[in-house]
Amino acid sequence: MELFVPTPHGRFSGGQFYRCNPRTRCLAYIAVPGHKGVHHLEIESTHMDDVGRAWDLVQERELPITATLGRHMSDTLISFYRCTPTGFDIEFGAGSQLLDDTFVQTTPSALEAWGHKFVGDGWLPTVRPLTPEQHPTGKE
Repeated sequence: MELFVPTPHGRFSGGQFYRCNPRTRCLAYIAVPGHKGVHHLEIESTHMDDVGRAWDLVQERELPITATLGRHMSDTLISFYRCTPTGFDIEFGAGSQLLDDTFVQTTPSALEAWGHKFVGDGWLPTVRPLTPEQHPTGKE
């Protein structure tokens, strides 16, 4: 896995995005003071209609989501987030840009271009508080 785009300063400053293919990200890991863990995996369809159909099914079945349909500033992917039974999120989307060796990493000016209204409170169950032994200062 290769580290991708850092998040903009002042918001969600502990997010680390990793990729294992030409897409911008596959895994988001959180490491903020006092907490760490897997936040989400990204799954991408080849067709935007698949995302629309999945969004419709989630709405029709009243399944809980953790973020509405939207687009990040760091990518062209249109996606939404849904929590798995295990407790981490799946980001499902389409339209991601593919990166090659000429890509230059930049820090976006904002986290979202539009949408991705996050619902719910606090961290997902897979982002856990550090114990005093895990914390660099020995305190939580």
